[in-house]
Amino acid sequence: MTPPVDTLEDRLSRWARVLDPRERAAVTALLEERTLLVRQDFRRLVIIDDQETGTACCDWALLCQNLYRNAIGAGDRAFLELVLSLACHHRTNLGGRLADLSRERQAIILRAIAGAAGDDTINVSPRL
Repeated sequence: MTPPVDTLEDRLSRWARVLDPRERAAVTALLEERTLLVRQDFRRLVIIDDQETGTACCDWALLCQNLYRNAIGAGDRAFLELVLSLACHHRTNLGGRLADLSRERQAIILRAIAGAAGDDTINVSPRL
């Protein structure tokens, strides 16, 4: 029987377990959002994926350097700025950037903020 495939999401989840709560919340937001991680152009901006060793991590400094150099849409950029503000000391205007997000992404970021504060029991869901 073939062992299950270890996905990028699995490797990032494993890495996130040893991080501080803020950085773990940032990784969790990326994993929950899903649409960015499937894009190769995005992966090149932030993911270091070593399939030989079975490890993966996010390179926040690399993302900071490339966030404004690449053709990233306004909604993606707003989401990534908020993720970066959780992961490292990236300054962004929370109120202004939340307004640029879809309801689903707003809910993801709000859950991540609660998780970074150590509370994963807050229920945040997009309004329909």
